[in-house]
Parts: sequence; structure tokens; C-alpha cells
Amino acid sequence: MKKTILAASAALLLASCAGNGTFSISGNIEGADNQPVLLENSINGYWVPIDSTRTDGDGDFKIKHQSPDVPQVYRLTVNDRSVYFPVDSLDDITIKATLANFATDYSLTGSDNAENMARIDHRAREIAAITDAVEAAKKREEFKRELAQQLVATPASVLAYYIINKQINGAPLFDFTNSVDLRIIGAVANAYSYSRPNDPRTANIVKTYLAGKKATYKGGSAPTDTMYVDEAKILEIALPDENGKIQSLQKLAEKGGVVLLNFTTYEVQESPAFNKLLSDLYNANKGRGLEIYQVGIDTNVSTWKTAASNLPWITVYDEAGTASRNLAKYNVQAIPAIFLIDRSGEIAARVTDLAELPAQLKKLL
Repeated sequence: MKKTILAASAALLLASCAGNGTFSISGNIEGADNQPVLLENSINGYWVPIDSTRTDGDGDFKIKHQSPDVPQVYRLTVNDRSVYFPVDSLDDITIKATLANFATDYSLTGSDNAENMARIDHRAREIAAITDAVEAAKKREEFKRELAQQLVATPASVLAYYIINKQINGAPLFDFTNSVDLRIIGAVANAYSYSRPNDPRTANIVKTYLAGKKATYKGGSAPTDTMYVDEAKILEIALPDENGKIQSLQKLAEKGGVVLLNFTTYEVQESPAFNKLLSDLYNANKGRGLEIYQVGIDTNVSTWKTAASNLPWITVYDEAGTASRNLAKYNVQAIPAIFLIDRSGEIAARVTDLAELPAQLKKLL
């Protein structure tokens, strides 16, 4: 569950192995009589044909193919024009289009991701067609803000990788040389690193992020150090819990235990798995002095409160969300962010690899 300014990731606990079945892409292409239809997959940036068929006399077609081991983006190509769609496990995608306007006038159904990608592509084409430069720039920024919110909510999704590589009229929506855009790219890089360590796209997005860090580095701490903090006394956080009571991080640390400080969100699908990991650690170590102070930056307070009420540790809500000063104080660029505070009240570690969390806790308890 890793996110820049929100999150998705502890899914490194969840293996996404879907390759034991098949997915299908079928539909109708009006005006296509005995027309070749090509299914392609991207491998290291190159589109490779993996299956094909022909439409019948009514323009109907169907292709079945083995499901990918990890969610992938495919494209269906007819007459050198393509429609893009994601596949996750046993999807059954249906497309309706016309041969004359294939790739610009079509509908995709069968999965939320496929329908969402279709909306993204349609919107991008609409903006690309705007001739007034001022209006085009305005619509582009509106679109970009909407996509950024989607990335923040699901940075480990197959669509996230697609979105951060999306271009309009040859210009990337998210530019890795722009420091603000780079934070969003970093969210996806972190989410993929934690949730999809074996996904072949992970190395590419991490490489892009690091290139952006180098390009935007203007001095100060080393560019690769921005994900970490030096050992220091903790910075106070005082926020309301689910009952409205103000909980102080500093007062909790003064009790002399080891505090796990976590910035997170409950709104992503990986959150239950991540909290299960924390629960196991908490139950095993609370008798040895482990405390958890969990800061939620969810956009929906009701969602947060419902989830928080079922957790045995201190949960607080930061209504400022991604604009939180607490995130800035702790230099949080990715979520979930985990800090370990030792018995003397100092930040002893920032945990960037969930697999190492038990061992790092053991050193302090």
C-alpha cells in the first residue's frame, strides 16, 4: 500500500497470480466483414502480436487467451488503429465499434478497469481536438487533476501505470521533470515496488522516478535521500480519534514504549491486508511495550471512522488529507509511511520495506 500522498500497497502480501485461466475479448465491429483482428501485448515498450482472428460477415469476433500472471494492458488492432484495455485475471471484455471510426468511437464493457480506461482515452482525444490553446490548457489541467486523484486512490493498479504514461498531442500529462508531477509518479513507483515487486513494469517506473529525482535535484540532501529522515526527536502530532478525543503522539511516546507511527488510508483495497500485518505485530508485541499511532488521511471521514472503530490501537484522522502539515513535517511522500520511535522518544527508523518491519521492531523492543 504505497502512495505518494495517499496510498495503496501492502499487497506485497497478496500475490496476483491470474495465469491459470483465460480472458476473452469479443464484440462487434460494424462494417467489418471478414476483417483481421489482432490482439497485442506490450513487452518492454514494444507491442507484440499474441493472437488474432477475423470478424464474421456481421462483424462479430471473439478471442480467448491465457490470463496474464500480473494485470496487463492489451490492445486490439484493426486496420492499424487500436483500442486499449486492461486485463486482470478472468476478464470478459466486450467491445462495440465501427470500422470507419475504430479507436475513436467505441464502447468497452466487462470490467470497471476497461470502462475507466475507455473514458480516459475518450477524454484525452476530446482535449487533443480542442484548437483554442487557452481552453485546451484549462481542460488538460482539469483532466490531470482528476487523474491525479485516481492515482492517489489506486496507485498500484494497472491503470495507474497507464495514466502516468498518458500523452496528449505528444506531451506527457505527468512530466517527471516537474517536481509536483514527480510526487505522483513516485506514488505509483512506490506502490508498484511494494505491491508488484515481480511486475516487469515496476523497474521501469522506478527508473523514471529516480531519473526525475536527479533532474529536479537542486541541492541540499542527496536526491535519493528524500524518502528517508535522519534520527531525530519526534515532531508532535495531535489529532482526534474516532471518538473525537485528541490523541498526542508525544504523550504516547513519553510512556516509554516503542511507537510505530503510520500514515495511511483505509480507502484502498489493500488496506485490510496491511492492517492485518500491523495487527499480527501488535498482538505479538503489545505486551512488550509496542504502541501504534495510525494517522488516516482518507478523503471520506465516514469510511475512516468505520474502519478505525474496529482497530485496537490509536487511530486519528487528519482532515487536511494530502495537504496535511503532518505529512510535510515527516517528509511523507509515499503511503503507507512507517516510522519507528524508540523508548527514548527518538525516530529510530523509517521502514520502507514491509518485509523488514518485524526485524526492525525486534531490535527496539
